Amino acid sequence: MEIDIDGLLNLPNREVLDSSFSEKRVTIILKCVTASGFCPVCGIETKRVRCYTSRVVRDLAILGRKTYLQIENRQFECQDCVRYFTEDIEILHGNHGLTTRYEAHLYEQRAQSRTQRISRG
Repeated sequence: MEIDIDGLLNLPNREVLDSSFSEKRVTIILKCVTASGFCPVCGIETKRVRCYTSRVVRDLAILGRKTYLQIENRQFECQDCVRYFTEDIEILHGNHGLTTRYEAHLYEQRAQSRTQRISRG
């Protein structure tokens, strides 16, 4: 059975390069499909990439397995104001190690747990 991981993840501006599945873990390697970034200081679009790094973050479970995304992250150099900036990753808040949807899932679980404790009295 072939799984459409791109469709399953539904992440804007990212595509799956590779994936691996083990008994307890899924790792998915993603890259950005946009060619440029916008400088947060002057707002100018730039295509000049200074360097590439990658981040590993936790996402919602797939097939009952802990899922981690290895996300390509680019640092750009603005030609206008000569500053470096790292592109924003839409599914992350700052430097958190969790995707926003996984954070929301954890919050919901905690809220449900509180509600159950309160109802038991």
